[in-house]
Amino acid sequence: MSKNYYDRQPKKLIAAKVLLFNDVGELLLVKPGYKPYWSLPGGLVEANESPLAAGIREVFEETGLNINPELADVEWFPANEEYPERIHFTFFGGVLTAGQIAMIAIDGQEIVDFQFAAPEKAYELLNTNVVAGVRKCIDELDNGRNLTKE
Repeated sequence: MSKNYYDRQPKKLIAAKVLLFNDVGELLLVKPGYKPYWSLPGGLVEANESPLAAGIREVFEETGLNINPELADVEWFPANEEYPERIHFTFFGGVLTAGQIAMIAIDGQEIVDFQFAAPEKAYELLNTNVVAGVRKCIDELDNGRNLTKE
C-alpha cells in the first residue's frame, strides 16, 4: 500500500493513564494547571511511542515516580464537540508505598497539585468522560485482582 493510502485514513488521539493507589485504596489524582478538573497521571502518546511507554513517561514527568504498570483497560471515544476521536489505555500501576508517596514531586506548572481520593470522591473530581472507564477498572481490580501489585 502506498503512503498516500495511509495519509487518507482517519487519525485518532491515543492517551495513556495510570491508576495508582495508596495503602487504603485511595486513587492518586493530579491537577493539571491547564485543565479545570483533576486527572489521573498520564497523557497523550507521542509519535513512535507505545501506550505503555507513554504511561511510564507521563507518570515520571508528572510525579517523579518510576513505575512498572500493567494494562487494565482500553476504551474508544467517538469525536464530539470538544475532542476528536480517541483511544485511552488505562494501566494499573499498583499500590504506592509510603516512601514512594513521600517522593512525589510535581513541577507546579504542568501539574499544580496532587491528592489521594477515595474512588467515589475521585469520580466527582475527574472529567466525566473518563469516569465510567475508571469505575470499571477499579471494580475489576476490587473484584478480581485485589488492589495490590508486587
